[in-house]
Amino acid sequence: MRTAESWGFLSLSPLHCSVRWRWFYSVSEWRWFTEGWPEARTSLARLLVGGYVCVTVYTRRVPSINSLPILLIHLTPICTLFAMPRSSASSSSSSSNSSPATQPLFSFTPLAPRRGGGKHFPPHKYIAAAAQVVHFNGLAKLPMIARVTIVDYRGDTILDTFVRPTQPVSDYRSAKTGIRPQHLAGAPEFADVQRHVAQLLSGKILVGYAIWDFLSVMGLCHPAIDTRDVALFMPFRKSLKFRSNVQVPLATLVRQLMGHHIGLHGEVAIEEARAALDLFRSSEQVWEDIIKTGSWPCCLPPTAYGNCFT
Repeated sequence: MRTAESWGFLSLSPLHCSVRWRWFYSVSEWRWFTEGWPEARTSLARLLVGGYVCVTVYTRRVPSINSLPILLIHLTPICTLFAMPRSSASSSSSSSNSSPATQPLFSFTPLAPRRGGGKHFPPHKYIAAAAQVVHFNGLAKLPMIARVTIVDYRGDTILDTFVRPTQPVSDYRSAKTGIRPQHLAGAPEFADVQRHVAQLLSGKILVGYAIWDFLSVMGLCHPAIDTRDVALFMPFRKSLKFRSNVQVPLATLVRQLMGHHIGLHGEVAIEEARAALDLFRSSEQVWEDIIKTGSWPCCLPPTAYGNCFT
């Protein structure tokens, strides 16, 4: 993914790097980055030489940590060094004898944090989950939980365990999941894992992709108001110009909205959980603001899975 063009003495291309969003939550810049990105796109990273814009920032429809924030962090000290103070700039413009040499090479106006808003819930309120399944019952290919992964708001692992099958496995789906019989033979029993997961979910906001699938194979239910399902989030579908009744694959959401690729090594539960979490955090403020107004920004899950929600 391109972050910027290279112009003369200043090459911005090396600024591209893969920094996970959760690393930024440890400092106060996280909300500042995510809430102010539209203004930053138009006024933050402009390198003005002779009146021409010499830096073009390429961004996605949803803010990407691979583009704007990294560019911002590296441009700030440079722009501060070369920018002329406002008082000096005004005095220079008022003088008719001003020489072009006295003008700053380029100017930079820092983006102020948006007033109001703020986070609706603390980070520890959120967890993300994903699961890998095997199939049983022959041709019916019914799903059965084989591995469950839960991570916290920063993507750190809370639980990652295989689950012993409760039915004879007809297809381990090894080509996609990497799961083999030896992985499940000595795994914890389903009832124990189910109890543990239920305890972790209690009182939490559950983030994920197609959460109904996770809850169904775990035999659990969760309050619908406490779910944040990126598979159902309408702004994502509209942003990518999908019809409202079309479920966009997780890999497509991540690739189109964040410029990353997942699933290159098959189904990896922890990768999917973190990907869903990153998608949610990219629009967390919008999501929670809509819910605060009493509206719901998501489509409804399949009716067949209504018993997974309370």
